[in-house]
Amino acid sequence: MSEEVPQNKKRKLDQSLRVKIVAGLARACPASQVNKKEWCESIYDTLLKECPDRLPEKARSIAFNVKRNGEYLCSCRPEDVARMSPDQMARGTTLASLRESIVLGGWDPPSSERPSLLESSKWVSTANKQKLELVIYEESSFRDFSTYWRSSVPRVVVRHGDITSLEGEFHALVSPANTMGNMDGGIDRVYADFLGWSYGRPYHDPNPLQLGIDRFKGEENARLELGEAVLIKDLKVHLIASPTMILPGKIEVNSRVVFQATKAVFQLWKANEKIRVLRMPSFGTGYGQVPGIISASQTMEAFCHVWNSL
Repeated sequence: MSEEVPQNKKRKLDQSLRVKIVAGLARACPASQVNKKEWCESIYDTLLKECPDRLPEKARSIAFNVKRNGEYLCSCRPEDVARMSPDQMARGTTLASLRESIVLGGWDPPSSERPSLLESSKWVSTANKQKLELVIYEESSFRDFSTYWRSSVPRVVVRHGDITSLEGEFHALVSPANTMGNMDGGIDRVYADFLGWSYGRPYHDPNPLQLGIDRFKGEENARLELGEAVLIKDLKVHLIASPTMILPGKIEVNSRVVFQATKAVFQLWKANEKIRVLRMPSFGTGYGQVPGIISASQTMEAFCHVWNSL
């Protein structure tokens, strides 16, 4: 017959484990951490409540990560730390950044601090009726945009599907064009077919985008520079174009092309408030091979930069 552990002895064992784990966590904390004991006790209590069977294992993992990433973890609520995965606890460390960079094909991961709109920004503080629809066709990029933007900006929605056929009214489309305004490939071909336009030079008659670029630059066969944008007005729906590349090809790793191009789009849109609903695809994620999360972060940075400006 097995002997049951008396309740008073069990309580002593539990208290001994608590003291041991709390002390171990406290030793791992950086010297700058205030209220170490209370912080560590809150971690223990959360672990005891949510994963009692794995308590010692989780506590060891937390102590290990607090030793190498204490400044970050000790700035977090203890309840949140107790629920973090090892990768989340390693956030910001050299190893974690290296791992994420490898996953992103060499691109530096976005900053942990996302851009935000000021309360005084024109987008927030006025009776602005403009709405941005980020329409992402490719599944993984859609998930990246949904995760990064996640309803953090009013009147901005992330949608999945074909940008020209989704339900709902819209007044302008955005093209991450090439500098020549040629529209015989990628999303520009979709736009040309939707608008009934020619694919444009050099193999077809000039399209309205190319003619608009010519007017904007004051010469024939002109090219739009990176960081510039033009608005082409059409009876069906307007088009804002801002190039991300000269010819279709991979965008240089860690470049700011997406930020520069989307900033030009938002500046032009801001100056044309009559365009109420703007549909915009992800920039650089096709031919440019920019990771979805990078495109999402640079697009949000550009959006906040433009709308926070006077």
